[in-house]
Amino acid sequence: MNSTIRLLRIIGTPFEPNRRWALPEEDDGLYRFAFKNRVALLYLERLLSENRLDKHYSYFENLHFRAEETLETAKRASEVLEKADVPYVIFKTIRPFPATPNDVDIICLGEKDAYRRAVTSLITAGYFTFDKFAPMQIQFSDPRGLGITTWDKQGGIYYVDLYQAPAVDYFVYIDPLRLRRHVEEKNIRGFAAKVLKPEIELAAILMHSVFPERTFSLELFYTICYSLAGFNGKQINHFVCFSRENRIAYPVKTCLSLSAALHRAAFGDVPDGLKTALSSFGIERANETAGSKIWHGEAPYQFSPLIYLNTFLRKLGDPRAQSSLGCQLIHMVNPVFLIDVLTSVFHKVTRESYIQK
Repeated sequence: MNSTIRLLRIIGTPFEPNRRWALPEEDDGLYRFAFKNRVALLYLERLLSENRLDKHYSYFENLHFRAEETLETAKRASEVLEKADVPYVIFKTIRPFPATPNDVDIICLGEKDAYRRAVTSLITAGYFTFDKFAPMQIQFSDPRGLGITTWDKQGGIYYVDLYQAPAVDYFVYIDPLRLRRHVEEKNIRGFAAKVLKPEIELAAILMHSVFPERTFSLELFYTICYSLAGFNGKQINHFVCFSRENRIAYPVKTCLSLSAALHRAAFGDVPDGLKTALSSFGIERANETAGSKIWHGEAPYQFSPLIYLNTFLRKLGDPRAQSSLGCQLIHMVNPVFLIDVLTSVFHKVTRESYIQK
């Protein structure tokens, strides 16, 4: 049994939350593997619930502190934007299980003037930036991170990425204006922050994981399982419709198929919630061939360049993606920008995995 299946059986599945699948092991190698897959806190909480957390308790305290402080960072940034009357939404940050994201991602849902107002309001509130910018994104640090934070997000607590749109350079892969009607409020440490509805959040996370990240980690597996275990029929339908309308059904289906195959490998079956989602996309059975690459190897799994390219090509049916691609091509006339783009694409196609800081 490899580390992927060992870890999954220790953590268990949210579709059968009260069932023990394996005796929890407190193991240095398994902890490092869980951290690499961004489920270290979930693993340690499982050990704690079984009274088997001993030498890694300090790790648990550190990760728990990090998770709570990240929520505080999300709350504080939301308060600033709310006060400035900026339409915004937090996305791919808050997971449906204990997790430690590297940063707080926020999308501005207004036009360019709203984005400028958001940037100004954060700077006025004491947030500072690094010498690392993307065309549609600025990386900020909460004032609490002064003297601690770094450009490469070491520690992963006080970082806020403000997006004009979810994009790779100028290429927009989810139109922020289409997210406006999918926003709801969530209580984050006593503040009603704006977040995406869970089914829309899941679709956005799955798209982002394939394009641009190309990574399927165990964090993604549990995001899918915990989300679908809590969805009703209406939410699953909403999830499928949004994916189709935004031309991201292909990467979403790919992630669901891999999750179904991995769930079968670890727990012996594909649960009803996952079956329902797959059948709603017209898939009656998990993709065993693609899924087997996970458990015969080790997570994080890297999506193939072909899947990455197919996702990009299918997205071109979206008018906003088409217009943003035109903008991207215009900017690529600049040789410095062109080299940056080609370097970034090469890195994404060849890198081993996306590692948590």
